[in-house]
Amino acid sequence: MKRNLFRAFYFFSCVLLFLIATPALGQKLNLKFKQISITEGLSQTNVTSILQDKRGFMWFGTRDGLNRFDGYSFKVYKNIAGDLTSLSFNFVEALHEDLDGNIWIGTRGGGLNKFDPVKEVFYQFKHVDKTKKSLSCDVIRAIKQDSKGNLWIGGELGLDLYNPKTNDFTHFTYPRKAGSKITEINVAGIFEDSNHKLWITSSDTEDGLNLFDSTNGKFTRIHGKINGKELTENRFWKMFEDSKKRLWIASRFTGLYQFDGKSNFTNYKKEAGSNSLANDNVMSIAEDTQGNIWVGTENGGLSVLNPQTRNFSNFNQDQVDRNSLNNNSIHAVYKDRSGNMWLGTYAGGINLYNQNANKFAHYRHNSGNSLSNNQVLDLFEDSGKNLWVGTDGGGLDLFNREKG
Repeated sequence: MKRNLFRAFYFFSCVLLFLIATPALGQKLNLKFKQISITEGLSQTNVTSILQDKRGFMWFGTRDGLNRFDGYSFKVYKNIAGDLTSLSFNFVEALHEDLDGNIWIGTRGGGLNKFDPVKEVFYQFKHVDKTKKSLSCDVIRAIKQDSKGNLWIGGELGLDLYNPKTNDFTHFTYPRKAGSKITEINVAGIFEDSNHKLWITSSDTEDGLNLFDSTNGKFTRIHGKINGKELTENRFWKMFEDSKKRLWIASRFTGLYQFDGKSNFTNYKKEAGSNSLANDNVMSIAEDTQGNIWVGTENGGLSVLNPQTRNFSNFNQDQVDRNSLNNNSIHAVYKDRSGNMWLGTYAGGINLYNQNANKFAHYRHNSGNSLSNNQVLDLFEDSGKNLWVGTDGGGLDLFNREKG
C-alpha cells in the first residue's frame, strides 16, 4: 500500500515538475475560461458592457438588467414600473464611473441613468420633445468623463455635454453638407487619448472618425489613408489606446485598425491562414498584462494580437472543451485591476480568464488535435525530447513540445 502511494506521489511530482519547467510550450497562448451566466445569478446572457468600479465591484450591462458582481454573487438592478429611482430601462448599452464614484448607465430606449452607490438609487435623464436642454435622444451608446471633468454623452442622435449643476445638457450639432439626408452624428464611441484629444467614432460611413474640440465645439472629420490610398470604408465602433500609446479602432465590417493619431491607418483583416484576425466585424478591444491586444469579434470568437510579430492567436467555442469560450460573439472585453480578462458575449454570459489560474500549461481533450483522453496514466520523454503520454481509454499520444 505504501509503495503504491509513493509511486502515485512520485508520478504526480514528475508531472508537476514537467509543467513548471515548460511554462510556454510551443510559445502558444493557452487560455482557459470560466463561464459565469444565469446559473450563477447573471440576469441575462447578452452582455453588452463591463466596468470595474473604485470599490472593486464588477458591473455588467445586459439586454435585461444591470448586474453588480462581488466575486461571489450578483445583485441585479432592473426597471420598476412607476419608480423613478429605479433603472429607467433594462437594455443597457454603456457603463462609466465618474470621478465621484457614480455609475452612469446608457440604455437603448430609456435614456441615461446616474447610480448613486451610497444611496443605491438611480437618477433618470431622458429626452423631452421641444426641450432644448434635455438629452438629445434615449438611445445612449457611449459615456465618457474627460480629464477636465466634463461628462460627454453619445447616442444615435449626436453628442451631449452634461451640466451637473443644472442637470441640463448642451447639444453639439454635427456639420453636414447641403442636401445630406443625415442630420446628426450616430455616436458609437467617445474616447480621450493620453494627449487629451477627444475622439468621436460613428458606425455610419459618412461620419467615421472625428476629432472633437471641446473649447469651440467643432468636429474635424478624419479622412484617413492606408498605404497612401484614401480610406473609403470607415464605420467605426470603439477606440482604444494601449500601454505603448498606440491607438486602435474597432470597425463594423473591415477589421481592426491601428491609427497614428493623424491620418494614417494600418488595417488587420481576416485572411487565409491561422495567424490573421478571426472575423472582420470587430466589437471590442482591450490589452492584457503582457501587452497583447485582445479583439472581440462578432461570430469569430476572440483574436489576440501580438503587436511585435503582428500575428493573431484565435480562440473559439469548442463544444467538447468546457474551458473554451462558450460563444463566438464577443461584445465586450475588459481587463480588471488584477489583470484578469472579462469577456461579455452575445448569448453566453461572461467568460473569465483568470491569469493566476493559468500559470500552468493545461492540456485537455477537445475536438481539435488534442490529448486523446483526460485520464493520463504515464509519461515518457524520448531522445528527441518528445513526450509520450499513456492514457486510460485513449491510447498512446505523442506530444511535440516545440509545436505545443
